[in-house]
Amino acid sequence: MSRVSPYIDALVQLHGKSLDTPDRGFHSVQESLLSALNDHADVRELIPEFYYCPEMFQNLNEVNFGVKQSGERVNDVILPPWCQNDPV
Repeated sequence: MSRVSPYIDALVQLHGKSLDTPDRGFHSVQESLLSALNDHADVRELIPEFYYCPEMFQNLNEVNFGVKQSGERVNDVILPPWCQNDPV
């Protein structure tokens, strides 16, 4: 939900007027799943909004989430191929 207002605003306030490092944010469904399956320290949960709030997968507020160490700019969440890039 950290991609949707007013939650993004609260997150920025919580982190001292800046966002967390782009590599740690939610940017890919597949990468998040693989990390949760393979890294015992990665404890994620699927919040109910994952199933009914497609806005959480889009960067509708055009927030600058930054660039990952790989050089990839973080914007909309990368969805699995079967979604056909449609968060709905």
